[in-house]
Amino acid sequence: MKHLIRTRAAALLLGASLSLLSACSNLETGETDTPPAALLEAARATYADDPAVFNILDQAVADAGTNPARLADLEEDFVQLLEDPQTTPAGRQAIAQRLGHILGAHGASADSAAVKRLARLLRDEETVEIARLALEPVPGEAIDQLFLDALDKTSGRARVAVMQAIGARLISQAVPQIAALLDDPDPTTASMAIHVLGQIDGADALAALEHAPDAHTGAVLDARLAAASRAAPEIAGDAYERILRDPAIALEKRAMALRGILDARPESAVGQIHEALLSDEPVFHEVALEAIRDLPNPETSAELVARLDKYTPEIQLLVVNALGHRGDGSAVPGLIEKLDTADEPLSLAILQALAILPADIAVARKIAALATGSGPVADAAADTLARLNGDGIDEWVRQQAAEGDLDTRIRFIDQIARRNLTEAIPFLLGLTGEPELKLRLAALDALRVIAGPAQRESLIAWALSATERAERTRAVRALIAATLRDDDVDTRAAPILAAITEGDAETQLALMPVLSRVAGAPAIATATSLALGDNVNVALAAVGELARWPDAAALEPLVKIAEQAADDAVATRALESALRMIEQGRAKARAFQCGLVSRLLELDAATAIKNRLLIQLRRCADEAAIALAEGYLGNPETEEQARLAIEAIRANLAWPPALAASTAPEQLPAIADGDRGTLWRASRLAGEWISADLHVSRPIARIILDQGRAPWNYPQRLKIYISETPQKPAEPVTEIDGTMNQTIAELPAGTHGRYLWLETSAERENGDWLLAELIIE
Repeated sequence: MKHLIRTRAAALLLGASLSLLSACSNLETGETDTPPAALLEAARATYADDPAVFNILDQAVADAGTNPARLADLEEDFVQLLEDPQTTPAGRQAIAQRLGHILGAHGASADSAAVKRLARLLRDEETVEIARLALEPVPGEAIDQLFLDALDKTSGRARVAVMQAIGARLISQAVPQIAALLDDPDPTTASMAIHVLGQIDGADALAALEHAPDAHTGAVLDARLAAASRAAPEIAGDAYERILRDPAIALEKRAMALRGILDARPESAVGQIHEALLSDEPVFHEVALEAIRDLPNPETSAELVARLDKYTPEIQLLVVNALGHRGDGSAVPGLIEKLDTADEPLSLAILQALAILPADIAVARKIAALATGSGPVADAAADTLARLNGDGIDEWVRQQAAEGDLDTRIRFIDQIARRNLTEAIPFLLGLTGEPELKLRLAALDALRVIAGPAQRESLIAWALSATERAERTRAVRALIAATLRDDDVDTRAAPILAAITEGDAETQLALMPVLSRVAGAPAIATATSLALGDNVNVALAAVGELARWPDAAALEPLVKIAEQAADDAVATRALESALRMIEQGRAKARAFQCGLVSRLLELDAATAIKNRLLIQLRRCADEAAIALAEGYLGNPETEEQARLAIEAIRANLAWPPALAASTAPEQLPAIADGDRGTLWRASRLAGEWISADLHVSRPIARIILDQGRAPWNYPQRLKIYISETPQKPAEPVTEIDGTMNQTIAELPAGTHGRYLWLETSAERENGDWLLAELIIE
């Protein structure tokens, strides 16, 4: 691009541009380092050319530096190029910008040749914008006067451009001339006059706007507000006041004026806010409430609290809320006094505000007294007391927890927890020897909230020393909470596990409930070891803990215990617990689950358990599972479930089914690929369907529609049809509502078939129906 520009410039220099070069003596003999041809190249560039061509102009300015003579020559060169009719619009703009920089940075008087010639350009519609671009950055009243003179000698587009420059330069002397144009018959001129007066601050501009046509509406009113925002406070306040008090003006603009008054007259803001809050206009209320939060006056809060009774109940609540967010402590004494007479809604609002305002012990005492009762206000007072900020309040709370009657101490022990006063933990642990049980329980409840890993040993000792069941339970809960605050899952239970392993049966039973809550591999290993130990009571408790485990990690240990436990009761409890986990689907991997079912079937168990295991065997898909089920065919009590299991396993071996759908058939493989991340999508409309040929007839106990990574995109309502033939039956076997994550349809007992249809019977309110996996059991 640069090469093309330079080639074109060279051609121009050889042709028509030669006449300009001969006429421009400064370009021929000037002292700037930039060659004349290069300046002409920039002057002839267009907007389509590489903008880098205009770097020539910047280099010329840099070459001139601060040398007055060279700057004068460059100014002359630039003005000549601006006057040259062959200079392109892009070149004029670039040159005028650089010329404005030179004139503005180094100063220029109205008498300079360049400025005089630019002043002439101001009066021409074709060149006014270029002249404005060069002159507008130049400071000084002399340049202001050039624009004022041009205003009287121009019309149309040229005058509008000059007016824009006057507004940008904030020339206040122009107000009389601009004001005279407010009712100009040219709408563009009149509109620009309004805009310019809005840019100029001062009483004269505001007065002119207030006497303009349509001074109460539209652009004139916006300009009045804009001019007031720039004016001195005393002028602005009066201007805003006239807008606010004028009923002919729209409420929205009057509300803006109210905000302006509050900023301009902060010394009288409270009275203005009070008046606004007494009005019937919500828009004034909003401005006043916003101002309450922002005004700097320190007396604002106290004065408004003193006037609170003057407002409607709804406004009272809003004012109190604003005072709270204001954060000014001068509101606190009045709000505390108001609590003696306030109704419930106002009391709740005051308490909420006090919770975030500066407080002291006197405030804490008042709120603590309210917290001794019952009901919403007492509850809110307790919450506020827990959040109070102020010197000495923490120490006062700890003191109250150590002294006084039983109820007082219990309330303030609760406050220790609510305020997260971890420095009071030694005090709480010291209450282990208190004779009053209620006090010990309160201390343990507080420790459950604020104790950490460092307190594990102390809490273990407390749990083991407790003689009351309730106290031991609370101590264990506190121990669990403290342990869970240690992020290292593998080591956090170590002190507890050591105490369990080394302790006697009573210790083991006392601390056993911790295991399932802290979880982790070491805890599972300890529970498994105890379950296989000699003490039956401990073993049964350990099995109970494994049954309550938060994930499937305890499933295989339970199977191991069922296989190896010496005591039948322990083995049976473990088997039943493992079976319940399997039935709940706690083991996500089907192959893993089938292996465990097969191991449990090998055990000696009641017929009812065997049948339940055979039902779970239906999820398997291997010949070994079929052989295992065949072993139960000769027993009349297990034969039916064994036969159904065999049919289901053979059907699983034929998986995936042949699928068809009303929508997106190419996506159907996603619902039978075992990957919860792949999806089939249908519309939200009723009547979308999926059909599946399972290849063989099988028992169907339930159907699971797993949403995978689209848990919310379940079917609104679903009809399920099952048949032994390819023809869809007239009536469904069931109709169910969809549910998040998984939609599970439990089918009537004895349901059997080869062909399956799922059809939506209601339109979803939002979102399409997506399906990750179709599971048949």
